[in-house]
Amino acid sequence: MGINSHVQLPHGVIKYFRDETDPEKKVWYLDIDTGEIRRKAARKLGTEKGYFSETAEKYLCAEIESPIAELNAKIREFVANEVESIGITQDDVVTAKDYVKASMLRGKPAIDAMYESSYTARLFSAQDNHDNLLVFGMNARGKFDEYLDRYSFTLLRNTSNVHFVVPRCCVIPLSKEDASFIIAPISPYAALLFCSPEILQEKESYGVVEKDDAVRHINELALEYEFASNRDFVASDRENELAELLPTLHRLKEREKAEP
Repeated sequence: MGINSHVQLPHGVIKYFRDETDPEKKVWYLDIDTGEIRRKAARKLGTEKGYFSETAEKYLCAEIESPIAELNAKIREFVANEVESIGITQDDVVTAKDYVKASMLRGKPAIDAMYESSYTARLFSAQDNHDNLLVFGMNARGKFDEYLDRYSFTLLRNTSNVHFVVPRCCVIPLSKEDASFIIAPISPYAALLFCSPEILQEKESYGVVEKDDAVRHINELALEYEFASNRDFVASDRENELAELLPTLHRLKEREKAEP
């Protein structure tokens, strides 16, 4: 019997988007296809039976999901003011980069590209292809690694009244004026942040987003990127943040209908 695998967004991240006011501690999510806001257990949301093999699951646990869970815990301690400084280490940088890279390899665009470019992919099972793309991709160094190496890594702390949502695709590319960023929400109050080195003036510096509208904009971008990549879901610990995204989802679908 196959394992019930989280396809892309790890349980170690999505569990921190549970509604703690809910006796069942379920996660709110916006289903992009139906436009409905629903609730589901963190262990079930974004899963598919037999998507990865047991071997690939062990690899993910050891190399990606346990390290990102440890980094998440470290960041949450800082955000909760339990420690005075975040103290990002080189191991933390590697963990964050691996998480972002793995999220790309686990997404629908990467799977689609593999089937389009590989002559042999159709000779193997879907599970074999998912495993191979993940493991071989993580162990190969290519243009995406070089792209990430141009960025500095730090924490983005959310002190606004609006919570971060998290897309199934895990990451949110963002461009502002002459700068570009990669944001990966790991809780309603914090995200991994990759940005140009010159933006970080001090080694211990980190980003802070204070304005409600700024977080709403990030959440809209999360929905837009998920719509363009997997067209699956965005999740939150509160229903309201998802309800605010419904006009954006309607606009995206209307724009899609108007395209030739």
